[in-house]
Amino acid sequence: MQLGKRHSHRVPSFGHWNVQLLQSEPSLVKFNLSMPLGSTLGIYASRDSVPTHTKYDFVEIVGRIIGNSRTPRAANNDKVQFSEFTKFLDRGNWFISIYNDAMMSADISLVFNIADESNIPCPFDCHGHGVCVMGNCKCDADYAGDNCAYSKRDFNHFYPKIY
Repeated sequence: MQLGKRHSHRVPSFGHWNVQLLQSEPSLVKFNLSMPLGSTLGIYASRDSVPTHTKYDFVEIVGRIIGNSRTPRAANNDKVQFSEFTKFLDRGNWFISIYNDAMMSADISLVFNIADESNIPCPFDCHGHGVCVMGNCKCDADYAGDNCAYSKRDFNHFYPKIY
């Protein structure tokens, strides 16, 4: 597959679409997918070998997930949903397997693009208590945690220092 080019395939029910991406330089790659509304896909990837459900470098589940607050963005005709995520891909030959976890075949489109590092979102937008830098929160002085969710004042109140 080529960066920036749309690739499409009909993936059978409970079937896979296997693709290869030659990554010449380490970089962040944005995966943009379109799929039928209500679909759930598993994207498994492995560098230099074909991924399986148990052996992979990363997995991403996209689409409608029952009981989860993640909801897909629907197209105007409400028959297509879009999903995107960004992953760091080191140099090498990446094997990507897209698994259709649905009772029906699904027409899937996929585009790979090099991601702009400044656009990587932070978890929970740093809860409004920090600045997002390349997907990582830099917390304000009074907050802590991976996503700036913890007030240091509250934390120290409940967990005082032991001397």
